[in-house]
Amino acid sequence: MALNKKNSRYKLLLKDFLRVRGTIQNRDKILKFKKSKWKTFLFHLNQRYKKTNLFYRVFDQEAYYIPKFTSLFKRKFKQNLQNKKKFSLYYGGLANKVINKYMDSSIRKVSKVSNLHTVPSYLIESLESRLDVTILRTHFVLSIRSEQKLITHGHVFFSKKVHPLLVSSVSRSRLWPLPPKYIQINYRIFQFIIVDSILCTNVSMNFDQFLNLTSVVKNYKK
Repeated sequence: MALNKKNSRYKLLLKDFLRVRGTIQNRDKILKFKKSKWKTFLFHLNQRYKKTNLFYRVFDQEAYYIPKFTSLFKRKFKQNLQNKKKFSLYYGGLANKVINKYMDSSIRKVSKVSNLHTVPSYLIESLESRLDVTILRTHFVLSIRSEQKLITHGHVFFSKKVHPLLVSSVSRSRLWPLPPKYIQINYRIFQFIIVDSILCTNVSMNFDQFLNLTSVVKNYKK
């Protein structure tokens, strides 16, 4: 029986960047696209790269967000969907059930521990503690998908076989967002160590766009 190539064809993850109007995972491959549907997107993306003050802007993810158009339900609904999709793409396109699992754990922590930390704080801590996300923050790889391949093939301890790949990734990386302060990195031997709690560190530097985490929590919260 012949396979239906049209139905089994892999859907490009990069198409989601058009919907959220931003490059979420620093994919340089986008800059090489020549089809007309990418022209407007690439134009604004290149303009953004030229303005370094805007590109290296730090966004406080837990700041109170006031939408510009509060009376338009359609626009607000679209923004909520974009926030939800951005959040998923930042962590490699996690499925809803996976994020819901982290969400439930974060809600339980808030109810049991009496402190100033919120549900978004615990949610970010849980996701940033993942091995693939932590290594991505070091810029040893350019995407979570690349890191997941290294883990699958047993190269998580960075054997010398993959050192040329790591050197290439670091050299091609813009090193932005900057590596977080809770990770101490040695780029000469490709090793890192966690030296502080994620909750005690400002994780705003981990994102190059603003995410309305309050909206994200409401969309995933049961």
